[in-house]
Amino acid sequence: MTTWDEALDALEAQLDRAERVLAEPGSAPVVGEFTPPAVSGPLPAALATRAESIVQRGEAIRAACEAESARIRAELHQLGRRAPAPPSGTARLFETRA
Repeated sequence: MTTWDEALDALEAQLDRAERVLAEPGSAPVVGEFTPPAVSGPLPAALATRAESIVQRGEAIRAACEAESARIRAELHQLGRRAPAPPSGTARLFETRA
């Protein structure tokens, strides 16, 4: 079993990694799927403010991830509409005459 302090520390560390990935893609390991920590008992009242802050931070990061995903989808969609440019310096098999 994990203590609530340890669980909140782990959640904050995961949020830190997610923020680094968003700020600098490729700079940090990919954030894995969230697994709720196994904690003993209910959240102590003394940690409620910290836990709420973590929830709000997580929601903001989720929204930023969704926005970045939408931006990437739009960029990929635009790339799909453009004809790829031929690589420079490639030999042509057929000459066309105007």
